[in-house]
Amino acid sequence: MTAYGYVRSDWPEGYQPETEQRAEICLAAAQAGVALTEIFEDNAWCRARLMRSRPGGKALFAKIAAGDTLFVASLLQLSRRPLDVLNLLLMLKRKAIALVVTNIGPQPITGQDEMPVVTTLLTAAATLSPHRGGERGLGVEHHPQSSSIARLQEIAIDIERHLGFWPGNAQPWMVHYAESHTVIANDAGGSGAELNDPA
Repeated sequence: MTAYGYVRSDWPEGYQPETEQRAEICLAAAQAGVALTEIFEDNAWCRARLMRSRPGGKALFAKIAAGDTLFVASLLQLSRRPLDVLNLLLMLKRKAIALVVTNIGPQPITGQDEMPVVTTLLTAAATLSPHRGGERGLGVEHHPQSSSIARLQEIAIDIERHLGFWPGNAQPWMVHYAESHTVIANDAGGSGAELNDPA
């Protein structure tokens, strides 16, 4: 097994600096009894949303293989968008690559017990968060007249915060992307997945 790390630098104020990300993933790898072969890095302001389109992400996916482990400090390093993280997670699982997210815990979230939970949470966040509608989510719009939908969207925001998409005092990302996304639902819990493999 080979272990790799991935960080994103130059986050705005309120987000985790690259030095802290490196320290966290190195500590997590050491506690797991493995040495990181290489840590890949991208600038947080890179316009490419998907990891495969970023320079560091491309280099990482050119090397990582089945049986390897990837360490990241939070899901936010993979993407600002829960749907993209969900698609990436499903791809890593298919390719038998373990993903350890240090702000969630020491066990890979691609594990047999963890995977169903995290995919369910990501699907809820991608579907319901009012800040991730349209191109940023699965397209559920905010309906002020429905107190139930409003409350569910509040819960989705809390899910995003707990998963690490809005660390510290950071505010919701209001970023518009030009890319269009074709979404399908799989037959295991209705998780959304893009037709294009994110890696």
